[in-house]
Amino acid sequence: MILVAVLYAALILLPFADRRGIAVLADNLVGRWFGLVLVSLGFGLVYWSGWLLGRQYSPEVTIQKGHELITAGVYRRIRHPRYLGVMLLALGMSLLFRSWAGLGLTLPLTGVLLFRMRDEESLMHKEFGQEWEAYCRRSWRLVPFCSSRRLMRPCCYRSGREYSGQFDGTGSGLPWPQTRNVPVSWD
Repeated sequence: MILVAVLYAALILLPFADRRGIAVLADNLVGRWFGLVLVSLGFGLVYWSGWLLGRQYSPEVTIQKGHELITAGVYRRIRHPRYLGVMLLALGMSLLFRSWAGLGLTLPLTGVLLFRMRDEESLMHKEFGQEWEAYCRRSWRLVPFCSSRRLMRPCCYRSGREYSGQFDGTGSGLPWPQTRNVPVSWD
């Protein structure tokens, strides 16, 4: 959480650094406009997903009382539109304010968000079971129509196979190392 706060603070300082020529890329009008488009898309995704989640939104990966699986709106196709929005916002701010430091900080931010997605998907699978698996089959993890199964495609796929429904609690079937006590298996 501290890393995310530091990254957001760095992104807030980007306009200051741009104005004073500190750690900036060469001035490129096309890059700035592209950054503005990404900021707009990112902000839109963050706002829209927050509106759809309503009371169920939490800064922590947790299940709320009366929690329901949201599959409407942008969640119909993307399971993590809020995280995608934050990534687009960070990249867009870095381009808009010509910051190579901002671009560098976008990478660790993306890593933190990918780690949170893993935890969130494990928790959602544990809570919603078959409903979550069906949702995974018809939605994309992060970027629609991206061919990378491991990063972007539904969580219920591993090496082209569907999740078998077995739940042994070892975590051995995950496509990433099990580092937390999240009892999930995809084999």
